[in-house]
Amino acid sequence: MIGAGAVGKVYVATCRKTSKNVAVKFLRKSFLRRPSVVARFIDEAAVLARLKHPGIIRLHGLGRTPQGGLFIVMDLMSGGDLARRIAASSVAFADAARWTAEAADAVQHAHEQGVIHCDLKPSNLLLDADEHVIVTDFGLARDESTATEATVIAGTPAFMAPEQVTDFYGQMGPHTDLYGLGAVLHTLLTGRPPITEVGTVETLAAVVSGKPVTSPDRLRPDIPPMLTRVCMRCLQKQPEARINHAGALARALRDPMILAHQ
Repeated sequence: MIGAGAVGKVYVATCRKTSKNVAVKFLRKSFLRRPSVVARFIDEAAVLARLKHPGIIRLHGLGRTPQGGLFIVMDLMSGGDLARRIAASSVAFADAARWTAEAADAVQHAHEQGVIHCDLKPSNLLLDADEHVIVTDFGLARDESTATEATVIAGTPAFMAPEQVTDFYGQMGPHTDLYGLGAVLHTLLTGRPPITEVGTVETLAAVVSGKPVTSPDRLRPDIPPMLTRVCMRCLQKQPEARINHAGALARALRDPMILAHQ
């Protein structure tokens, strides 16, 4: 086992046909009798089957064990995830910009296929052997054509956009992932997410409050001003105030001036 979440556990396994190691995500046994959770797990595999991008984890298949367990087989990434990298040491500004841009490229592809990720965070961004970002865990993904108000609050509170918590901010959409990318960038730059309240209720209250998130340069004054501005554009509470789309964010983060200190 190499990882575990609320719904599943991830293991390293060897594919008998190719002799290559792969990642196998199992749905926890406690959820096998919950049709809605089973359907979401199967939907995750269906979403991955639709997405063909070098920055999105590749699906090998969906299967069931003889005992009835459900599993998804995916590529195994050797570089760990961004959460571990952040915990190990401070991240260089150039790496923060590059990794977020790579994630934005992948998210833009998902949006073009009508898929909204809805759970972007450092632990869901893996690194391959060449230290390129690979987006994974589409377990909370929504189809843009059916995404509406947040009737059920689902996600990781410190990285959730306000519209994921209350319909006061409107419907979820591609702009929801722009907030998530901004939260990832904030964490890469400062070592902490944009919301750091203690407790889920307090965190969600801060997410939907009118108070802006703390600008990353207040926590790390040497962050280049343009990089700070791009980050804060993504983290606007009002969806219409955010950067237009993930592709535009990727281009902004690759601007040669993004790391300039004047």
